[in-house]
Amino acid sequence: MTRDGLGLLAANACFLAAGAGLSRPLGLWRSPHELPAVLAVAYVAGVAAVGIGATLLLLAGLALTVWQVLLLCALLAAAGFLPVSLGASLDAPLPSTRSVRRLAAAVAALLGIYLLGLLARSWYEPLFHWDAWAMWTLKARAIVLLDGLDLRVFAADAYRSLHLDYPLFVPALEAIDFRFMGRIDTRVVDAQFWFLFVGFLGAAAQLLRDRVQAVVLWPALLLLGIAPSLAIQLRWSIADFPLALFFGLAGLAGWRYLESGRAPFAALLALFGGAAWATKREGLAFVVLLYVVLLVFALVRRAPVVPLVLAGAASLVAILPWRIWVRAHDLEPAELPLGKAVNPSYLLDRTDRVGPALSGLAEQAFKPGWWLAVLPLFLVATALALRSRNGRPLGIFVLCLVGLMFASLLWAYWGDRPEIDQHVAHTARRVVTSALVVSGLFLPLLAAQLGRHEPQSRDLSKE
Repeated sequence: MTRDGLGLLAANACFLAAGAGLSRPLGLWRSPHELPAVLAVAYVAGVAAVGIGATLLLLAGLALTVWQVLLLCALLAAAGFLPVSLGASLDAPLPSTRSVRRLAAAVAALLGIYLLGLLARSWYEPLFHWDAWAMWTLKARAIVLLDGLDLRVFAADAYRSLHLDYPLFVPALEAIDFRFMGRIDTRVVDAQFWFLFVGFLGAAAQLLRDRVQAVVLWPALLLLGIAPSLAIQLRWSIADFPLALFFGLAGLAGWRYLESGRAPFAALLALFGGAAWATKREGLAFVVLLYVVLLVFALVRRAPVVPLVLAGAASLVAILPWRIWVRAHDLEPAELPLGKAVNPSYLLDRTDRVGPALSGLAEQAFKPGWWLAVLPLFLVATALALRSRNGRPLGIFVLCLVGLMFASLLWAYWGDRPEIDQHVAHTARRVVTSALVVSGLFLPLLAAQLGRHEPQSRDLSKE
């Protein structure tokens, strides 16, 4: 396992190098001494870019060998030498007293200790979730053993039950890990999700440091980081977990663009939104809703719309080639036609599904054993923000986003075919993850807005 662990570390070092290089032209840093302050954002950006690139390499007929991945990471890292930049680097943290910094450091240390415990557990615990064995990691093993997208697996009728139409981000990422390990080790590979989780929490802290005092930011991240559902899904090694992390950062980057107008945030929105699209099919609706809400708010606030349109087009690069490949190989599942799903008479005949779907989603979202108090605190903070001139724009934005996400889940259950009680019991606890992660990420931002005396943006209610 030591050799396999070193291989996993080497793969993630390559992701970090790729993200560090890519993040410089995106405007996150300009000189080497600024890089440590954005290292977590750079790492997650590297995972996103390499994962998307690996999917495209597979579609091009390559096998994700070590040298191919090294070349991809080297090209991304070389972007750091380009004499271009989208804008200024991220702002410095808000000033605070020494006692406040010590308190924030103590809370961050508690989160770090907890994360180390998760690593110790995931490092030695083998895969045990059915979906990981039968879908995500199985595809990664097939990529390694058959040297790419062998049609005997990835386009075969015998494997259609494995959701062959699902994007390949997670299998490609795990296949890269296996390549660097030199063999297929299903005990160590789930630690990849741990690295991504740590990077996600660090990236959130770095994206919010100039808007939220550390004494507010780190307790909020601790609350989200220790949510039992995230620890459980990390161990499951299924795609809902990285989908939620990428989408949460995309939502955060989108809002930061709206309030600041800075192009680097639009670039991060494009990258993280594309990664969410490339991770799981269910991410399609969430990312579309995010772009719709962002465009509406940009129009209302008279913010530049072109960067958002360009970000959406860039995100499409992550998923459009895969959708073309799926259609070319006739892998589209026999699902309910969209026409029926939006047909009022069809939905009215199935209103008996609404109650179980609503109760199932609410039960999982408010369940203390899964999410602690993330959603109740988010709702309280949002309600207070809506009553505050300073926090109202952010409150409206995040309430629209989270509300539409839950509405899309309800609509999916309402119009779907499987027996509703069993369907909700099997899926609700993981499909709410993205909405809860967004709620947890915006909680410290909402709290910070409530404490400000001067409005940071115009009051949407008067526009």
